[in-house]
Amino acid sequence: MQADPPNQFDDLTRTNAVVGPGDAPPAGRKASRLNSGGTRSSRSIAWLLGLRFRRPTLVRLYERVSNLWLLLTLASGVVAATGLTFESVLVAGIGLASMFTAMLGLSTDLRRSRPEIARGSACRSGGAGCWAWRLADGTAWYDQCFQRLIGDPVGTAIIEASRFENLLGRIHADDLAEFHFAVDATIEGGADLDCTVRLRTPDGEWRSIRLIGGYDSGSAGQPACINGIALPEDRDRVASSLASRTGDDLLCALSDQSQLTQDLERIRIDLEVRNGQLEEARAAAVEATQAKSEFLANMSHEIRTPLTAIIGFADLLAEDHGDPDSRNSMLETVRRNGEHLLALVSEILDLSKIEAGRMETDRVPTDAIGCVRDAADSLREQARGKDLEIRVDISERVPPAMSLDPTRFRQIVVNLLGNAIKFTETGGITLELDHEPDGDVLTLRVVDTGIGMADSEMDRIFEPFRQADGSTTRRFGGTGLGLAISRRLCEMLGGSLTVRSRSGFGSTFSAQVTAPPAVAPMSLEGTAEVPPGLRILLAEDGPDNRRLIGHLLGRLGAHVVAVENGQEAVEAVQKSGDRPFDLVILDMQMPILDGYDAARQLRNAGHEVPILALTANAMPGDRMICLEAGCNDYLSKPVRRDDLASSIARLSIAIPRWKKAG
Repeated sequence: MQADPPNQFDDLTRTNAVVGPGDAPPAGRKASRLNSGGTRSSRSIAWLLGLRFRRPTLVRLYERVSNLWLLLTLASGVVAATGLTFESVLVAGIGLASMFTAMLGLSTDLRRSRPEIARGSACRSGGAGCWAWRLADGTAWYDQCFQRLIGDPVGTAIIEASRFENLLGRIHADDLAEFHFAVDATIEGGADLDCTVRLRTPDGEWRSIRLIGGYDSGSAGQPACINGIALPEDRDRVASSLASRTGDDLLCALSDQSQLTQDLERIRIDLEVRNGQLEEARAAAVEATQAKSEFLANMSHEIRTPLTAIIGFADLLAEDHGDPDSRNSMLETVRRNGEHLLALVSEILDLSKIEAGRMETDRVPTDAIGCVRDAADSLREQARGKDLEIRVDISERVPPAMSLDPTRFRQIVVNLLGNAIKFTETGGITLELDHEPDGDVLTLRVVDTGIGMADSEMDRIFEPFRQADGSTTRRFGGTGLGLAISRRLCEMLGGSLTVRSRSGFGSTFSAQVTAPPAVAPMSLEGTAEVPPGLRILLAEDGPDNRRLIGHLLGRLGAHVVAVENGQEAVEAVQKSGDRPFDLVILDMQMPILDGYDAARQLRNAGHEVPILALTANAMPGDRMICLEAGCNDYLSKPVRRDDLASSIARLSIAIPRWKKAG
């Protein structure tokens, strides 16, 4: 490196340097200055290396320019100002010309200092530490950055003094020869010092440090020294730029490093955001998995309980041939548990349809008052078993007919009323029905005197698979789907479902749906009876269902011909001849030939016999698929006697409008 100004070590020792106990202070004038502890000099080892990165920018720039240029600039400015004040063109011109000349010189001096400023910035940004080694007595100085690099504790002093032998003793044995060779080349040949050594920290860790510096032979009686900087080995580009002392390379390296730092910071922030999102997603997935696992455990309980009753009482019925009342009670238990199982399956199917976006609503003129009263009557026996009273309060503002989906509205009423009965031990339940003509909003309130809920429980009861009490030891059964389905149905009907509750004081559920008055009066179907002596063809592949439906049709007074698949059904109709069938009942899922293809073949062959589709498919659109295949009506399983009778009665009195299925 280039030689520094005179008295550089004298100025250096005026800093708050700390010399180790084994250090031998210089003799004579230098020793007195080392021990004087005089005023702190503005210079330091960083200044010694031409890398004044610890000083403020304006101070660094000030120390790098010539005092002459600065004074000349100020003096010229004063002359120019004087000339302008006294309106002397000559004086003002001379002052301005001198000032511009001085500013040009100042600019040139600043431009020359650019590489040194860049080196200082590079040291600061690259984490460089400064060091100096006085060859005369082996004294070495290190700044705080150098101490951090080699793992030494950092003191309060900016510069620490020690013996260079101490540093040599910490260099790895395999690197000593290379280091001595580099030092000899620097001293004897004036080559730049640039080597990488492994230094041992006080903790025993080995760190690779790149030492960059040069030999200063001293001037004006000053001792010779080697000084430079130290960098971690991974800062190669900055180190190479420093070694070559190219300001443009330094600025380029600093610019790239700054841009890289900004990019890394943006990446870090983005990763933190993504990690937060992933953590939220993971927590939601874990919660959903736990909820569904809890739901499956509850469902196992809910399904096995009625199955136990059905199977057990069926065995008792097979053995008991005595008291008719006892047999009737057993049969009622079997029927009630079967209805419970059907409700469980229906709730699961409804939720799957809603989540798949396949739940459909069909608004028709509906008697909402009749739906509410019918739901209350159907559950009154269940409430009576708990000594609960059900009251129905209908507002006079409710019109007799409204545009509403009767099936979905009745499902909402049954779910809310059944939920109130389940969680009410004493008192009663009130159903309130009101209508707001302004917004065509139909409001159903279900008020109970049950156990109520806390605020934290109200937040979760509308989530699928959740109940207010989710533990396996809860007192109440159920799937936890009824309220979630009811809220979705209310939203599909243009409304909402809310709750107000206090723990121990009951709950009030308010279901609102959009229900404008019906434009046309409702067309109420009559209670037609099944004509006796109908000849009916039944195609059903399940032997148990075939026996059951055949038995129900026989009780309705029909003559039944049963087959096992659609191919046999088509052949039976074609061979009927003079004794045609009055009705064909087709199960839609059968082997060999299913009900859809059987209906198409019959229609394409010109047979106009009424066809009733009987299937376990109860998803949205299944009815339309059956009708498009050529069927006249649709009935889903499980088959109920009254529903079957109503369908047969409608088909027997309807005027057929057959069309061939394509």
